[in-house]
Amino acid sequence: MRSTGWLRSKNVRFLGGINRRDLIYEQMQAQVHLYPCIYEELFCISVAESMVAGALPITSDCGALDSTNMYRIIKGNPIKMAWQAEFLDVANAVLFNPELPTIQAEIREKAIARFRPERILKEWDEKVFSRG
Repeated sequence: MRSTGWLRSKNVRFLGGINRRDLIYEQMQAQVHLYPCIYEELFCISVAESMVAGALPITSDCGALDSTNMYRIIKGNPIKMAWQAEFLDVANAVLFNPELPTIQAEIREKAIARFRPERILKEWDEKVFSRG
């Protein structure tokens, strides 16, 4: 099994269920959003929010994560040990990448453009509500 020593680093905190206000604050402070999801979500707003806040999501490809996540998607089954090992390897590589701040800024900019309410409303008008 790969080292998870970084999990116990002084600047790494694991948070479980927290209120919305604290979640937004934490997303804006975070470098990464580690999300080995096994639930087939239809969109995954927490990953979209993380990208807008500047935290880079590292996720499985379960449900809509394959189309929502604009950063790192690890294909396969998160229950399998090989998948978990790859997940840890990717997380370590991202966290120790000297280009991390630049990548965060690029993904944040793309996410803000992609998830703007005006753009989404326009797409819904064109694709969902049009009679054409």
